[in-house]
Amino acid sequence: MDDLRIQMVDDVIEYFLKSDAFQAVKSTEAAFDQPAHKRLLDAYNTAKETYMETKKYGRHHPDLPAAQKAFQAAKSTLFDAPFMKAYLAAYQTLQTELDAFSQALAKTISPQISLGNLNVRL
Repeated sequence: MDDLRIQMVDDVIEYFLKSDAFQAVKSTEAAFDQPAHKRLLDAYNTAKETYMETKKYGRHHPDLPAAQKAFQAAKSTLFDAPFMKAYLAAYQTLQTELDAFSQALAKTISPQISLGNLNVRL
């Protein structure tokens, strides 16, 4: 019986790995390797690290306002970029499919199961 369950889980995994939604995520992820996009990601990560470091000290840190503005600017630049918008849209589509599968599986097992925040997350 365990071998059958393992095979069924493997089949579900294989289904999602071959799905259009997963392939769209993978293809949009490839854009992260382009030099211009890497610079945006690096700028965002650097600004985020600086902001988180200054935020530890709260409003008493003298560089907090500047770090906060730099982080907001880097975040806005990154998330307004077309490659990031495409990636997030593809990711959301895949997440919607995974949530629908989780709900269908839960309802198949028992109508009383409520997943709440227990849905599958990437």
